[in-house]
Amino acid sequence: MSTVPMPLYKKWWFLALMLALTIVFLFCSALIITSYQKISLLEEELAELTEEKKEVLVEKNQALKQLEHVKMQLSELEDKLAGQTATSHDTPTAFSATLTNPILSLDKKEVEHAVYQAAQEKYPKNKTMQQYVIKEQLESYEYLKEYEITSQFELNHLHDAMKAHPDDFTAMQMVFEEELKAYEY
Repeated sequence: MSTVPMPLYKKWWFLALMLALTIVFLFCSALIITSYQKISLLEEELAELTEEKKEVLVEKNQALKQLEHVKMQLSELEDKLAGQTATSHDTPTAFSATLTNPILSLDKKEVEHAVYQAAQEKYPKNKTMQQYVIKEQLESYEYLKEYEITSQFELNHLHDAMKAHPDDFTAMQMVFEEELKAYEY
């Protein structure tokens, strides 16, 4: 009696090997497909970025041309101004840029009266608060009055503070000081 050998495709280890190879093949093909998709997406993004870069370069070139044009106009104006001032250098002029504190133009009596009126209107029944508000307002007024303006920058910020709080010297002082601190002046 002779035994017929079992065919290879019926052995369990062969089936397991074929199943494993099929899984590996499917996994590799999925990786290849996704990598091709990613590559095509990256190529599209690269094309978009190069188009945007070209647009930015065109805008930059236009801005540079405009800047050069403005510089040329500025130099022409400076030349004209130099030509005009060259004749005026012969005659000396006494020009001194004095910066005056706009708070100095306010009358102290009027300020005290306005502060007193505002305190009475704001706190009609509380005399302690009225006195405190009057004291704070007058201290802020004195501080702003005694502040020495040394630059146009400070003068501009003091004007801004006066516009923002025309009737409140304490708020005016705080706004003025904060603007100077913000610009580290």
